[in-house]
Amino acid sequence: MQPLGVVAGITPFNFPAMVPMWMFPVALACGNTFVLKPPALVPSASLRMAQLLQEAGLPDGVFNVVHCGNEAASLLTSDPRVQAVSFVGSSAVAEHIYTTASAMANAYRPSGPPKITQSSCRMQTWTPPSTPLWAEHLVPRANAVWRCR
Repeated sequence: MQPLGVVAGITPFNFPAMVPMWMFPVALACGNTFVLKPPALVPSASLRMAQLLQEAGLPDGVFNVVHCGNEAASLLTSDPRVQAVSFVGSSAVAEHIYTTASAMANAYRPSGPPKITQSSCRMQTWTPPSTPLWAEHLVPRANAVWRCR
């Protein structure tokens, strides 16, 4: 597998630290760069994450925080250099981002209304051979919830 390139994350105000932690570690571990658009109401958690990553030795330009309004944020979903978009927020915004990102053929991982989530994501769960027996029964059920139709 090859890294996608630039991955964007757009996060909500009510979980300013937790939601980005779902997004950027996976993107960075897979060799991508990450652009985080934090909520305008609570940007401090994102800035602190960027500071800690920089102090830990992450090279400049690998994790980026962009503070902007909605109009500028829409550039993240429509720019062809952004190869994937992850979003958590309202249904209306999720639908707009889905429409914009899919028109650009970008990968899109929403956490919005169920119909959009089901129609726009693929999810695979890998389990190693040493996985306990209970997990073998749980994983197919979890995947069924996220299976695209």
